[in-house]
Amino acid sequence: MTDRVACLIVEPTNNTPPPSIPTEQEKTHIHEIFGERLTRQMLSLTLWRESPISAQMGVPLKVLGRPDSNNGFTGYNFAVQLLFVGHDPASPRFAAHLPIPMRGSIYVAHVDQVDLNNDVCHFVIDYIRDFLAVGQNILAQAEGEGKELEKRSLARRLSKEALHAQFEEQRRLEIAARTSSWSRWQAIESPVLLKYSVVTPACGGCAALTSPTGGSLQKCGKCGLRYYCSRDCQVKDWTTHKKACNITV
Repeated sequence: MTDRVACLIVEPTNNTPPPSIPTEQEKTHIHEIFGERLTRQMLSLTLWRESPISAQMGVPLKVLGRPDSNNGFTGYNFAVQLLFVGHDPASPRFAAHLPIPMRGSIYVAHVDQVDLNNDVCHFVIDYIRDFLAVGQNILAQAEGEGKELEKRSLARRLSKEALHAQFEEQRRLEIAARTSSWSRWQAIESPVLLKYSVVTPACGGCAALTSPTGGSLQKCGKCGLRYYCSRDCQVKDWTTHKKACNITV
């Protein structure tokens, strides 16, 4: 075991102040991620703050403010703020930003002191960003009992099974598209497997772990790698899955 662990530095690339509404965050915030190896002694400091939503998704991360910045910017850090979005459907802050101001350059590390990959960090942040955007839109239109049902449905997307399923799908999509990072995606292991050796399948459409009747999920008949709880979910997912269906890793 080496004394240093691969961690990341996430920092804004402008001096954007905290926005008043979420849509402004999407329009104005940009960030960069750098790699840095930290000592286990530093990773053991009690000043680190753990991210509940990432832990629920099977990739427990923690953050620590940095005294300086690679770019010299000290603006609002929306990327790291995403790691503290409300994750509990029973809470009034579900799918909302918690009042945790994150500014400037921030260290991000794995709670279990294992090496953290740049692409993995990007993926987790983008996954939560998408969850937040979809969740806020759905909940804004729901009322009463229907709103509570929507919350429970949305919460399924924050499971380790759902994140693992989407990571594997994203990996195949990156390889199929031959993006600039496709070769890296071939070698990256799902971050959920850093903590859990076995992860059960989740529906590629709604993130359910069983069919509506409680039975097992069904595999995609063509690739056998994507799972679905119903024909409806499979049809809706095919628009994107067809690009990854022929890819095996």
